[in-house]
Amino acid sequence: MNKDVLVDAGLTNREAEAYLSLLQLEEALVSEISKKTRENRTHLYDTLNSLIKKGLVSYVIKNGKKYFRPAPPE
Repeated sequence: MNKDVLVDAGLTNREAEAYLSLLQLEEALVSEISKKTRENRTHLYDTLNSLIKKGLVSYVIKNGKKYFRPAPPE
């Protein structure tokens, strides 16, 4: 999937980067996504919350830790 397609669909650059990274990771902690995107964890939480509101990301809690999952791109 191309970042430009996501931006054209209405995502911000940060949202598109986070979503694409999460698609590659399949399920990840915010620290793992942060390493991949090189985005500050604080900003990444805001970005992920925005993606959750748009229905593109969800999360599960395992052992007290929040793991984020991407919705299928279809």
